[in-house]
Amino acid sequence: FPYMNVSAWYVSTKLRLLLCPYLAPGEWNRLRHQGVGQAGPLEQSHLPPRHDRHAPDLYLPLMGLFSYSLLCSLAQVQADIFRPEMLRTRVSSGVVGWLLALAVLWGALKSVGASQAPTMDLVA
Repeated sequence: FPYMNVSAWYVSTKLRLLLCPYLAPGEWNRLRHQGVGQAGPLEQSHLPPRHDRHAPDLYLPLMGLFSYSLLCSLAQVQADIFRPEMLRTRVSSGVVGWLLALAVLWGALKSVGASQAPTMDLVA
């Protein structure tokens, strides 16, 4: 699955880019790879996140959602109010929020006529 194809270098670079974008030198465009594919001998495709720090990935958002859910559960354990159903509710509400944001983004792109973006890029 190309959206989970990350390395430790990518994760540290992407986190640094998200926290301090003004410190990132160079281009903000995605890197392309030329190779042989189904479309012909010089098919261009984007590099996976492992090799391109500007590529969309699903690793960081998923790890962020799970880390948030576990930290909230840990805080509830400390306060002695934890119930296992609360963890499931927190994760599912995070996924619903993610899907709602995806629907808003998809609708905004459709309204301006920019519907060429791949769906998984929008999810990531």
